Amino acid sequence: MSKWNDTDTPLAYLITFRTYGTWLHGDERGSVDKNHNKFGTRTAESRIVREQQQVVKLKSDPFILNAEAR
Repeated sequence: MSKWNDTDTPLAYLITFRTYGTWLHGDERGSVDKNHNKFGTRTAESRIVREQQQVVKLKSDPFILNAEAR
């Protein structure tokens, strides 16, 4: 007996997010920008120079969640 829900209604949602300044364009994990934002296409290239340019533009330090903030 299968317990699979065969409807189009999701059983749950997985919600993820990044905090300010923790995943910038140029990051080695890839990123999505205005030129790389179509489903199924490649992400923007990893480039250390681009990432460094993004770091300079930050208005405050990256926000890292600690145990209390989580």
